[in-house]
Amino acid sequence: MADDSPILDVTGRVPEPVLNVLRRLEQHGHRAHLVGGCVRDLLRGAPVHDFDIATDARPERVMALFDKTLATGLKHGTVSVKAGDCWVEVTTYRVDIGYSDHRRPDAIRFTDRLEEDLARRDFTINAMALDMRGRLTDPFGGRADLAHGLIRTVGDPAERFREDGLRILRALRFVAQLGFDLEPRTLAAMQALAAVLRHVALERVGQEWLRIAQSDWERISRLLADGPWLDLWPHPLPGWRSAFTHGRPCPAWQRMRCLWRDPDERAALALCAWSVGAGQAARDVRRAGQLLAWPRTTVRLATQVAQAACAMSGRSADDQESWTRWFWANGRRPVEMASCLLDAIAGQRSLPLWRRARRAALRQPLWSLRDLALRGDELPKEIQGPEIGRVLNQLAEEVLMGRLPNERDALLAKAQRHAAKKG
Repeated sequence: MADDSPILDVTGRVPEPVLNVLRRLEQHGHRAHLVGGCVRDLLRGAPVHDFDIATDARPERVMALFDKTLATGLKHGTVSVKAGDCWVEVTTYRVDIGYSDHRRPDAIRFTDRLEEDLARRDFTINAMALDMRGRLTDPFGGRADLAHGLIRTVGDPAERFREDGLRILRALRFVAQLGFDLEPRTLAAMQALAAVLRHVALERVGQEWLRIAQSDWERISRLLADGPWLDLWPHPLPGWRSAFTHGRPCPAWQRMRCLWRDPDERAALALCAWSVGAGQAARDVRRAGQLLAWPRTTVRLATQVAQAACAMSGRSADDQESWTRWFWANGRRPVEMASCLLDAIAGQRSLPLWRRARRAALRQPLWSLRDLALRGDELPKEIQGPEIGRVLNQLAEEVLMGRLPNERDALLAKAQRHAAKKG
């Protein structure tokens, strides 16, 4: 329902260029509202990265009202409008007609009623609209569900999931991201209609899994282990179920959250936790990431971490020199992440397997050339071109093997002796 009194002061919360888009549409006789996730996050007090606008203005009218526009989705009534330094999607109120492929509407019909547009959306917390004065339109109780931490579909849950199977994974993702609970009827429909996920492209499935991996995914470990989600689509690694059933995160995972905040690192660790926790090799980690169409940098890092974890839990060498060379070859970040991963997967049981690696890592003098106390531009001028790299690696070898301290003066003296021999 619409509330005539403002519930939110949008000043400072909504960028002025976005408000200007709303303002211009209203000045020319149209209704215009912020909709979807941006309204949800504004009400939660969370950061908003993308603002979407819905309006009764038809696409051609929107393009006529603004100087810089892109026809990004005319088929579905969407026009991108330049708002300051960013682009805002402006979509005409619409009704979706038919979902024969269980993913996208077969056709749309424009409407002048905001409530009809909100009725086609997935969950109540995403089916609210906010005007430029901070007044809320909430016909499905999204604000109450937001306050109670509930994920509930708009209308009949079975109908919503038959329309678009990806909404099942989106519901799981919102639970992981927001820490909310699934409303019972919504959960029951998700379980009953999980097979609809077979109609969703694996790449789209992969995008939702990536967002789950970047969030606090342990919140949905039980849901994933007990539900049919890991069996009913062409999943690259169905063995993941055992990772969620037997490898639920211990307190070490809480520590990992604090250490690895970068989304790429969080996703790489999650992929490893699911795969290695299910007893799969590093090559399976790479294969899973590739099939899910995850970013190459994330897949590469996940593979490196998995390789490091396998090595650290199974290497028989106890001498420092062997570990030093292995650490140098693998790098600090994969080794440190693998150390945390082993702790999170197996808890204290893993300590006897890799505590020697952790002990050796603490004594590691160098992890990369960046750690060397002498830069390439500080070498004697006689050392030029490709020889710079060779000399730096020779110096690193001396430091790694304990024959030279990682101190600038000592390194420079060694480099000068090399230059003198060369002369």
